[in-house]
Amino acid sequence: MIWGFAGPWYGEFLRDEDGNLLLCLEVGGAPLGEGDVPLRECYNILKQCSPTSDRLVMLIEMVTPKGTNPSDCWEKSLEFVRGLEAM
Repeated sequence: MIWGFAGPWYGEFLRDEDGNLLLCLEVGGAPLGEGDVPLRECYNILKQCSPTSDRLVMLIEMVTPKGTNPSDCWEKSLEFVRGLEAM
C-alpha cells in the first residue's frame, strides 16, 4: 500500500507501506511571474480560447516567500499582472 499526505503550502509526501519516503514535493512561495507555473502562457491560452477575451478574469493565489516582505511581493506580483495586458 502506498499513501500520501498533502498540506497547504507545505508539500505532498508519498510513502510506502513501511513509511519510507518515496517522493516529497515541497511548495514554496514566489511573486507572481517568478514561480514555476507558466502564468503568462496560461493567460495567453485563456485569451485565445475565451469567447469574451475582453472581459477575461483569472484568479491567482499568491504565497509570499519566507523572509520576504509581503508588500514587496504584492507590488512585484501586481506589476507582473499589469504587464500581461501589455503583451
